[in-house]
Amino acid sequence: DWEYALGVNFLCQHYSNVTIEGARKFDYPDFFTRYAPWWENYKYLNDHVARLSLSLSQGEQLNDILLLEPNSTIWMYYTYRFNHPHLKEIGQSFQSLVTRLNHQQLEFDLGSETIIRNRGSVRKGRFIVGNRAYSTVVIPPLCENLFPETAAMLEKFVQQGGRLIALSEPSMEAAEPSGRLEALWQNPSIERSLNGLDNGSGGKVRDLPNTSVDICDLYELLIEAHEKGFDHVALEASSQGLDMGRLNTLSF
Repeated sequence: DWEYALGVNFLCQHYSNVTIEGARKFDYPDFFTRYAPWWENYKYLNDHVARLSLSLSQGEQLNDILLLEPNSTIWMYYTYRFNHPHLKEIGQSFQSLVTRLNHQQLEFDLGSETIIRNRGSVRKGRFIVGNRAYSTVVIPPLCENLFPETAAMLEKFVQQGGRLIALSEPSMEAAEPSGRLEALWQNPSIERSLNGLDNGSGGKVRDLPNTSVDICDLYELLIEAHEKGFDHVALEASSQGLDMGRLNTLSF
């Protein structure tokens, strides 16, 4: 469910043993055959997944924020024989940033420099990747290197008025010192924190005690959303909340 909430709309369930003879009997990942003890109940999970896939495939996710992945920086430290300690630091930092953005309910896409190199461009102050256009690009912490193509597009993006948030200042292109990037970081329009990002609710995220809130709290949230100009609300109600009657008086 968490993967679906983050944008996945199709699951590929794999790993099916023809037999569990020998070492396979001690292999721990879930597998999807009649040898699994829950095989008879597998249909219920698949029905749930199928309904989610169908529902979430009906529209398109249009996000305005692109978060660059620090892959090329990681490649500079990676070797087959030696696990550089900085690799873990970069990974944990990036994961913390992703978690923070999710907690702030800020919708974003992850930007692969390889895909950007092949399908990226800049037009009218928008950073284009394939069929998507972004007004905001975020460079994560501990990013030291960019593809030359990415650096050139970011330079053009800023020149056209695009919003660039640099949580680090990469100094290299293709693992070589870059004068272009050094000059880019002198641009006063580049932001250095996420404080200005807004999810449309004024940055306010409210923690609630239950998966399905009681009806009074729900109406309070809906009234607040209406007063702020929201015209659509997506509501997920748990079966437990429905059984407890928390939404009995809500008009859909």
